[in-house]
Amino acid sequence: MGIITFLLMGGVSGGIAGWAFFAFGDKKEKYISGASGVAVTAVEAYVALKAFMAPGQDPAPLILALISSHAIAFVGVIILFAYLLEKQDARFKITIIDVIFSNSKALSAYHDSRKAEIDGRLKKELNIEAIEKSRADLEEEISQFRAEESLFKDEVNDARALLEQRGELIDSKFSIVIPQKYKHCIKPDFFELLPRHTQKVGAFYAKLRPLTEQFIKNDHGLATNEEVFDSYLLGVASYVRTCLFDQAANTGENEVRVHFRKLDSKSMVYKAHVVLSDLDQAVSDLKVDNGLIKASQASRRSLVYSANKKDAYSTGSEHLWQDYLTYVFEQIKDGEHPRFTFGISVRHKAVYSNLLYFLSFIQIEQIIQQDMIRLHNHLSKNLSAKVA
Repeated sequence: MGIITFLLMGGVSGGIAGWAFFAFGDKKEKYISGASGVAVTAVEAYVALKAFMAPGQDPAPLILALISSHAIAFVGVIILFAYLLEKQDARFKITIIDVIFSNSKALSAYHDSRKAEIDGRLKKELNIEAIEKSRADLEEEISQFRAEESLFKDEVNDARALLEQRGELIDSKFSIVIPQKYKHCIKPDFFELLPRHTQKVGAFYAKLRPLTEQFIKNDHGLATNEEVFDSYLLGVASYVRTCLFDQAANTGENEVRVHFRKLDSKSMVYKAHVVLSDLDQAVSDLKVDNGLIKASQASRRSLVYSANKKDAYSTGSEHLWQDYLTYVFEQIKDGEHPRFTFGISVRHKAVYSNLLYFLSFIQIEQIIQQDMIRLHNHLSKNLSAKVA
């Protein structure tokens, strides 16, 4: 009974000592676990001899049994753990040498490898990539819905404003129709401003006609026809801005921008050519078949953006220029396409949109175009005479 007890006690303490020695840790911890195992064996032997040895019994066999079972259990646990290491299915494997000599780099790499391997399995089994993709798609849809919601709110506000205008005019029922088939309700204050609008158009024409005559009669020296015509367009833009919109030149007023675009026949794009504005803001390029450029060619009329939003092409500058009038001069062409376009952009539609509607209604573009054609034909005729 005494020897069996000592064998069991040695086996238990040896197994625990083997596990403690094999447990992951640094070299200091292994030294501590080894010393602790020896100390526990000594204490265990002393206590066992006191408790289980019969009087007069020889202690040597008991101590030998305790030490032997301790050593066998210690080595057995080490062998068992080494066998389990050999059977590991991890991508990065560690060896028994790494464990015994506390190879910290190898152990850290093993931990990182196991963590990455477990994360990979979780992603594969839970289909994390598909979930993340679905989340990104949902966020994109939410952004699109918010953008559509903003546009819808703008349309609702425009509709409410239109209904309010019509409600104010329910008794008078006055309106004008401007391209394309836009019925603009006229408020009573329009009739108050009508003489002023008419006076402005008259003042503009009074400046435009002498300007055209001056360019036709003057000798422009060595300047090319293109340089002369560009100077003329700059003068037209200046009179549009000052006479029609009360924007004095070189005063820093930036409520209105007047510009002419010219066709680039290679790219078939209308690019900024003559721009008159005190605000440093680039004029966007427009393709010949885009937005109101295309619609103006089809209708042969000037078009106002706020009356033709469904046909307009967004240039991303609506926050700066709230409304504008555009026209394509159909009678001066570069091949099959008109060479020049004309535009008036305003920063505040509440102030200037009614004037833009009025200018479109009276076809201000035709007043400008007829004088442009006169000068263009004169310059072309002079060029032909010089060549001959």
